[in-house]
Amino acid sequence: FDIWYTHAWVCGPRQYEYARRLGFKKSRILFDLYSADVKIFNNSYVRSRKQKTVTYPHNFLFVGRFESVKGIDILVEAWLGLGASRKDWTLTLVGNGSLKAYYENILEVKVLDFLQPRELVKLIESSGCFILPSRFEPWGVVVHEFAAAGLPLILSDAVGASDVFVVDGINGFTFQSNHAQSLKNVLLNIIESSDETLLSMSELSTHFADR
Repeated sequence: FDIWYTHAWVCGPRQYEYARRLGFKKSRILFDLYSADVKIFNNSYVRSRKQKTVTYPHNFLFVGRFESVKGIDILVEAWLGLGASRKDWTLTLVGNGSLKAYYENILEVKVLDFLQPRELVKLIESSGCFILPSRFEPWGVVVHEFAAAGLPLILSDAVGASDVFVVDGINGFTFQSNHAQSLKNVLLNIIESSDETLLSMSELSTHFADR
């Protein structure tokens, strides 16, 4: 028997375009299929904002699976390639996966196990920028979470949520996926930004998370 669908429920603009090409009318395409628990992450922003105005944390943060699709190798290649240009910034990777052991042996990178949300928000409060360097990421709820937490964002152009939650040069940057030099360039953009600029980017991320 045939199955008919009256509506399509999509994550964001890229999925909207796909639904349109399938023949769904605009009025029958619904948004916000995936959404973060905005409250818990935004509370983290509220708690940490005052301290960040005193000392902005110079720590890049990745949270996700330690698998090739997440592009962690590109991130670490770009990070190591910065050398002394890293200044006082650090890089923390959080999660589990088949490639985790490899990154645990790199001195210039801090690796932590998977954390539950309430533990994770504590780490967010001591971090200054979130990075998702995925090779393939149709959406990425984690982007919504970290925008709500008030972090500037660095996302590969393969991350679908980048269309909604980051505006280049405003609250973060996008880069060419699978391209270490492109990522290196945007890492430098963050490192060379003043703390005042980073605080402004942080606040704008929270606004985009409320869309």
